[in-house]
Amino acid sequence: MYFQFGFLQGLCTGVVILLISRGKSSHLLVFSEDLFFIYLLPPIIFNAGFQVKKKQFFRNFITIMLFGAVGTLISCAVISTGVVLFFRNLGIGFLDISDYLAIGAIFAATDSVCTLQVLSQDETPLLYSLVFGEGGVNDATSVVFFNAIQSSDMTTIDPTISLHFIGSFLYLFLASTLLGVLAGLVSAYIIKKLYFGRY
Repeated sequence: MYFQFGFLQGLCTGVVILLISRGKSSHLLVFSEDLFFIYLLPPIIFNAGFQVKKKQFFRNFITIMLFGAVGTLISCAVISTGVVLFFRNLGIGFLDISDYLAIGAIFAATDSVCTLQVLSQDETPLLYSLVFGEGGVNDATSVVFFNAIQSSDMTTIDPTISLHFIGSFLYLFLASTLLGVLAGLVSAYIIKKLYFGRY
């Protein structure tokens, strides 16, 4: 139902834009990815994290990190290698190594929303916390990996570029994690002091 409504809404918006621009340009409304990643995505993730059972999540934190971070990097490597081989067999034009890695980072981000709708947090708390945690860490790792790829010049492979790429990835990953933890602690303190939980 929601998918159909969203599809029809997007279709009608596209038709209106094409009519306004008389079919010449569809770039009247440009979606800013910075707007999404900085202002829209964090409240969504915060809301989801606020509703999860924290004890089960932190009890399985190492497993979640292994699935979410290490598993995503392995998946990205496998997908990028597969794309290189697939594109070469099809004879598709040359792409840079950064393009292949970006494709791997995009496809490595799995969406666990449908799985979480099927699972019950009360009936299967362990499985729910693993899937929820892996989904959140997976998305964050993919976004950070993609941004690190975009900020690095990978036209030539040498040790300094590789070190810059690894440093950029680790900086983005650790800085965003620390910022998220700090925002969570401040929010928890404010909610506790102002008694938002009662209402």
